[in-house]
Amino acid sequence: MKRLLSLLLFVSVLTQGFSQFNERLFGQIGGTVGFDFTRSSGKILNVDFSNTQINYASVFFAGRMNFLELSNNSSMSLALHPTFSIGRAYNEVGGGANFSLRVPFFMELNLGAASTVSTRKNEGFAIGMGVQYVRYPFFSNGIVPVAIDRNRKPVAMSAIWYEPVMQMGYKFFGKNYYCKEINLRASYAMPMGIVNNDTDLITSKIEKFNSVGVMISFLQYINY
Repeated sequence: MKRLLSLLLFVSVLTQGFSQFNERLFGQIGGTVGFDFTRSSGKILNVDFSNTQINYASVFFAGRMNFLELSNNSSMSLALHPTFSIGRAYNEVGGGANFSLRVPFFMELNLGAASTVSTRKNEGFAIGMGVQYVRYPFFSNGIVPVAIDRNRKPVAMSAIWYEPVMQMGYKFFGKNYYCKEINLRASYAMPMGIVNNDTDLITSKIEKFNSVGVMISFLQYINY
């Protein structure tokens, strides 16, 4: 009998602990059409280039965990927003269609709606700062021609880099039950020296690399 009571107590504590942890997790799905671009520049094999990537469609899943709940209407959280995009590069060569991957990691301050499961606010805001991983283009065997060298041969990039990123979101309830969000994300890789560049055409480095990106997106909560 004592063993049964101990087991029931253990299960009860475990269930309560999981319930409290689950209440700190929030999930969203989102995306944008056309409101997503990145402009990058640098030097490859002594050839200066500039490239503008316009993503026609971007989709992502946003996962968030509150690690500190200051009140019913405010919290601090960690969030991850893996983003997959399809678009086209525009540059001296003419560019071309491609896929790209960005994975930003944020520390956020949440206020009002969706800040905690206990809030009753109908509107809210969030601001976050962090770092973003970028794989451009997404497929390892893909390249993006960005310039022409002195011999009239294309110079291409296929790079991975990390950059500072920030976001701001406005959250609100519409006609449906689940909360929605309009989000602005901006990234800026300052002139950061050398970035790895490994393509089928050349093996070189990108020097004096610089990147600026802006995206406006719409998100839907799936558990709030």
